Amino acid sequence: MTTRLGPEQQSRNWPYPTELDGFLAALRCDPMDDHDTRMRIEMFMMTPVAKRMPMDLRKALVEGELCDPPRNRSSG
Repeated sequence: MTTRLGPEQQSRNWPYPTELDGFLAALRCDPMDDHDTRMRIEMFMMTPVAKRMPMDLRKALVEGELCDPPRNRSSG
C-alpha cells in the first residue's frame, strides 16, 4: 500500500498496472477475501494518485463490484 507522501503520490504519472489483476496484486489484495480487497481499494481511492486512475481500470473495479461508481460532484 502506498503512503500519502510517497513519490508515486507526488508524481503526475500512473505508477500502477492498468489491468485489474495487476492492480489488485500491486495493492496486495487477497483474492480469497472480498472484504479485505474492498477495504484496500477504498483506502487507495482516498489517495491523490487515485484521481489519475485510467477509466478502463475504474470501470473494471466498478463492474467487479470492488468499488462504488464515482459520484457526480454537481448533484451534491
